[in-house]
Amino acid sequence: MKKLLAVALMMFTLPSFAGVSGDVGVYSDYLFRGESQSMGNRSAQGWMQLDYKGAYGGVWLGEVEGIGDASYEYDLFAGYFLEVNDKWWLDGGVIQYRYDDKAIDHTEEWFVGVGNDWIDMYQYTDMDNKDMNYREFNLKMPLVTVVDMSLRHGIRYDDSTYQMFTISKTTDKGWVLGMEVLDSARDGEFMDSAAFFLKKNF
Repeated sequence: MKKLLAVALMMFTLPSFAGVSGDVGVYSDYLFRGESQSMGNRSAQGWMQLDYKGAYGGVWLGEVEGIGDASYEYDLFAGYFLEVNDKWWLDGGVIQYRYDDKAIDHTEEWFVGVGNDWIDMYQYTDMDNKDMNYREFNLKMPLVTVVDMSLRHGIRYDDSTYQMFTISKTTDKGWVLGMEVLDSARDGEFMDSAAFFLKKNF
């Protein structure tokens, strides 16, 4: 939690110029790729990203539970975002997942994505274990202006799938209140879950 507060303080003190983005918030559950990473409990989360002429890099930090003896996860990422034209874009880079429990090995993924204002697709490839590969499709609804809505379809390495619907409202001050609804199936077991979140964009 102290590390997350440090990230939040850093965001507040950074100069407000184009190229710096992020948010800090609290989720009632940390849902990642169709599974809870906090055993259904609250998770404080935050991230910060620096951009320069399409290249970007940053860090994500969040509380976890039930993953070894870890109390938080911190991910390092870097990539390049290319606007092909006024409709389509390409994205690619690398993510490293780390935990404060040193007994848990960190993992790395390459990722590549393509999309527009309506839909995007990402492929994630584990550098060490191809059986951990993952891909997802995101459908956005830009015609709905009162709230932000999106639908994600994720396919895990074992061909199990999940769907997540997200709805949120952003205020003029950058506060975001939202909800995630998850429908997941794996090994013959079904999981339905929902998480509420409140965060502040920077």
